[in-house]
Amino acid sequence: HFEALLSFLRGCGALLAPVKADHLLSLDDFMKLAEAGVGTIPSTAKGGRLSRRRIKSLTAEHTGAHAPSWVEVLFQVARALLFSRITPKAFYAQPFPLTMPDSALTALQREAPRAPTANAYSSSEALLLRWLEAH
Repeated sequence: HFEALLSFLRGCGALLAPVKADHLLSLDDFMKLAEAGVGTIPSTAKGGRLSRRRIKSLTAEHTGAHAPSWVEVLFQVARALLFSRITPKAFYAQPFPLTMPDSALTALQREAPRAPTANAYSSSEALLLRWLEAH
């Protein structure tokens, strides 16, 4: 199921190349997958059992990759599915809080049509960064 999730998100523009579906599994499922020799984990099981050394190395691998993989997936979900819906037109149609100074609003509106200066951020992300900078 996680492979289908990653494929869908990649199709929506998420940057998930370093994330493996195996690392999204729970530790028990990860170990069962290793014993079966399925997925991206090479099997070294003899007689259907993993050695203690192999269990220890797989546990360390899973512990180091599980949480960062989920954080990356969640960030890319927000980036691909939420941030892409933010446009300057939709952004300025929202009412601004009374605490926002007029000079900050004017600066945001003046800079909105500009394209982002780096390839690292989309126009939606750059707009949100400018909004955070004003607050």
